[in-house]
Amino acid sequence: MPYKFATELPYQVSEPNQDSLLTFTSIPEKIEDLGEIVGWEVTPGDCVVFAGKTVHGAPGNLSGRQRRVLSTRWLGDDVVCAKRPWICSPPVTGNLKPGDKFQQDDLFPFIDC
Repeated sequence: MPYKFATELPYQVSEPNQDSLLTFTSIPEKIEDLGEIVGWEVTPGDCVVFAGKTVHGAPGNLSGRQRRVLSTRWLGDDVVCAKRPWICSPPVTGNLKPGDKFQQDDLFPFIDC
């Protein structure tokens, strides 16, 4: 079950279904039990890119200044909308139904790289 960054609480389950929850593994009490931990020093303007299933985080902001972040999600052209038992963040799917391909429109634009 994914957890919210700000509250460290799990996302609210909108439709409990034990079978669908079994596909997610809880993070152990000691993060070191997951295996190798890697990290980088970053400065304003840096960019960090990782796969969506990557367990990730950062220590608290002790600077006294607001932390600003831009978060984007990049999808392949074969990705389809999936039903989740919790309210997703951000809660934006357009008018897509489970199984629909993400459309390449203003909400989910195609980026030619």
